[in-house]
Amino acid sequence: QGVNICSDFYVVDTDSHIVSINQKGAIVSSIAHAYGDCIIKNSESRFIAYNLKSSGYQIHNAVGLLYETNIENNIVTADIADDGTYAIADSTNTVNVYNKNFNHVYNFQSASQSIIDVDISGKNGRLVIAAVSAVNGEFVTTIQAYTLSSEEAVFKVDINGLALDIEQIGNKILVIGDEKCTLLSSSGEVSKNGFDYNGRLLSSVTIEDDKVLLCLSES
Repeated sequence: QGVNICSDFYVVDTDSHIVSINQKGAIVSSIAHAYGDCIIKNSESRFIAYNLKSSGYQIHNAVGLLYETNIENNIVTADIADDGTYAIADSTNTVNVYNKNFNHVYNFQSASQSIIDVDISGKNGRLVIAAVSAVNGEFVTTIQAYTLSSEEAVFKVDINGLALDIEQIGNKILVIGDEKCTLLSSSGEVSKNGFDYNGRLLSSVTIEDDKVLLCLSES
């Protein structure tokens, strides 16, 4: 159903299997899954596969399955960093972070907003969370960043509209929204280099290194 590209291998998820393929096109591993809605998020050397709105997830590397378990609540979204650290947001608006050895290292709880996306970076040890609420009938997304050594936010910033995806790119944070893209600095300042869709509909997004390709269609 989809292809993910890691540093030296490819990941293909089908209705029944998660398949790793090396750069020569040979199948390295094929792991069965029973996920009705399988989502894969990858880093350079590992990837997390989880069952959206259910509780199961797997951690893989290029040669096969490393870890598999279920959490107590349904998974909303997840992300994995290049160093193997990964974050899972669940239906109680809680984010739990685990290290590369699958040990729990950090917890975040959102009291009043719904968590819609997370992004974790092993390079700076930073967890970025997007949580949404309604203000006067309009969506407002709060972007907040944390280090894994402190419960105090590095920054919090509100952005009008609904965020669909957040990505840490270098020392900046890209917020892909339903109406515009917003670029934040590492301290949460909004850059002037954002991009407004001007009423067009976002069809798809491709991110490669520090380049972003947006496909927009007329409404």
